[in-house]
Amino acid sequence: MSADTIPPFDPIDRRLGPHIALKVAHNCQERRECQEGSRDDVIDLITDWATKEDAPPILWLHGPAGSGKSTIALTVCSKFAIKDESYDAPTPRRQLAASWFFSRDANRTTTTGFFTTIAYHLAQSQEFLRSDMEKTLRDEPSIIHQNLKDQLKKLILDQIRPFAGSLHRPIIVVVDALDECTDRDAQYLVEVLVDAFQDDRHLPIRFILTSRNDCAAIEGQDHLNSEMIHMVDLWKYDARASIRTFFEVELEKVYTRKRRLIDGAPPRPSEEQLDVLTEDADGLFIYASTLVAFVGDTKGRPDEKLKEAMKSRHKGLDGLYQQVLDNAPQSRTTRFRNIVGIILNRYPWFKIVDLAHFIGVEVVDIRADLEGCGSIFMVPEDDHGFIEILHASLSDFLGTKERSKTYFIGRLDGHWLLGNCVRLLSQQYSMFPNGPPTYMHRHLDTCSPAVSYAYKEWQDHLYDSLSEDWSLLHMDSALVAQLIDLFSDIKSKGSIEMWMFMVPNQRSGLLLSKLEVGGFICLCVRSRLIHTTKESLEYFIAAQYNTVKSS
Repeated sequence: MSADTIPPFDPIDRRLGPHIALKVAHNCQERRECQEGSRDDVIDLITDWATKEDAPPILWLHGPAGSGKSTIALTVCSKFAIKDESYDAPTPRRQLAASWFFSRDANRTTTTGFFTTIAYHLAQSQEFLRSDMEKTLRDEPSIIHQNLKDQLKKLILDQIRPFAGSLHRPIIVVVDALDECTDRDAQYLVEVLVDAFQDDRHLPIRFILTSRNDCAAIEGQDHLNSEMIHMVDLWKYDARASIRTFFEVELEKVYTRKRRLIDGAPPRPSEEQLDVLTEDADGLFIYASTLVAFVGDTKGRPDEKLKEAMKSRHKGLDGLYQQVLDNAPQSRTTRFRNIVGIILNRYPWFKIVDLAHFIGVEVVDIRADLEGCGSIFMVPEDDHGFIEILHASLSDFLGTKERSKTYFIGRLDGHWLLGNCVRLLSQQYSMFPNGPPTYMHRHLDTCSPAVSYAYKEWQDHLYDSLSEDWSLLHMDSALVAQLIDLFSDIKSKGSIEMWMFMVPNQRSGLLLSKLEVGGFICLCVRSRLIHTTKESLEYFIAAQYNTVKSS
């Protein structure tokens, strides 16, 4: 039974549906599978493990960033999702039960809803389990709120146990990019799986996990023997032939697509070029895909861009990222750095139209600022889509000063965030002639995400600005003027204290205390009077700046 044919009042959909995570399955990922004929050695190894009797219940595929783990996981999912009559006659079934792809870029970094989601898809892919699972959910509806250990046992393992002697092939669950899950959740998930299989190692269900070599969850499992986990080090499998084929096929596609720009040039890269590119890739598919995207991105002759890339002889991704940014027209501007900072940190989590609103520019300006970065960022055609990082390693590169150098992007500029919040609040507050509405919570629900963020976070950003670096706020006369105007407007329409607490914020009291001590706001507790002047604000900022400077 597929998701499209589930009855509207299906018991499993009714009970599990509200507690599943969306867009985590393999067929929700905007990624490509392995090219036909590539990585056959690794895929054959996984296929053999998935059909072999008495194999370890967990296969852990690990390797360095960019080595193709997610591509292999996606290929394996597609392979196991096909019904196989040779094994399961007369009623063929899919060996793939479910899949879960973690992703920092898509904000899938926790195990919230993990086993309820796996169970939901298990009931769809393995129809013979549905009736027993429906009974379990009716008899014990609280399962959906229990811990991962109990959910795994009751929703999955107990459902499969009665069929242990009749299944010719084990059920497979694929979990990709465990290193992109929070360390605590990843560690706990692995512990739950290992503990569950200690006593039920021969149940016909197996898990495929993928992660980087340095994943914290894998480091704690060194004591386990090969009977529990089959470790597969991807770095031990030579990927050069597959990468060379990838370069040959994909670059030929680029040349064909832009053939009018390379009139007279060879229709495909030369053998020598392919050899050099393969050597420089050093076993990293992410390097190959990024370079191909760079050659085929934006305007310009792809053959000349390929020569330019080869001339630099990038050994690894850092040099390639450097060249992409060097060729991006706006990459050295402050606004570019701030936009990329928001994309990297996902704080705030904005669609492209909301990001433009928050910054105070048009959507077309955001697109223009990211021109030339199509090989490292995915900028959606839909203004209501999210800008995505194409490769997780880009975050590591831009967040490590020793690697990215002039392109280093660390913590988001708090003063810049505060300035945008104050600008939006000033615009909003001018709409309230009698002060903030008493139905503020309902008002927040109708605001744009940018304005809602400003309401909820401005106090944090102001508090951080007052706590960290007085000199930056002191020297930002434009921001100081905006604060003065905003607080003056608030004062003329009502109590600043009341307005602060209108939008819940745990730092409101601390911020009021800090402002009061500095002379910014003279608060008389008994009479609840607020007095704010331009002089007191300037005095407060200048006094704090001089105090820090002298110390």
